[in-house]
Amino acid sequence: MNYSVCLLFFSDFQDGSTPLWEERIVLFGADSEVEVRKKAEDYGRSEEHCYESEGRKLNWKFECVERIYQIDGDLVDEIELFSRFLRDSEVKSLLSRFDETDSITPNKQEGDTDNLAKEEKRTPTT
Repeated sequence: MNYSVCLLFFSDFQDGSTPLWEERIVLFGADSEVEVRKKAEDYGRSEEHCYESEGRKLNWKFECVERIYQIDGDLVDEIELFSRFLRDSEVKSLLSRFDETDSITPNKQEGDTDNLAKEEKRTPTT
């Protein structure tokens, strides 16, 4: 079976800046959802990395597997890999461009039931 997996990553700036988040959709093959979750978590941890940007140390860290979707059928043209419902405010956020130096965090709205990453503000580790 094939699965489309949504993974969340966050940037951990050593200077205390608000983290930037990345949502990544990745295709995996597995025999069960348990197996694909393990593969996705291993992949997420393997993608963690660190570098310097404009004199600031930046760590990209894996947060969680946010969602797993089983893909029904063969991988052919026009097969749906990922779908979700969005609020107006989420679409406006997705469509608005931002300067790479802006600090952005996801805004969870009252009543959201999605399995988003932890609510607390991320702080850099020393």
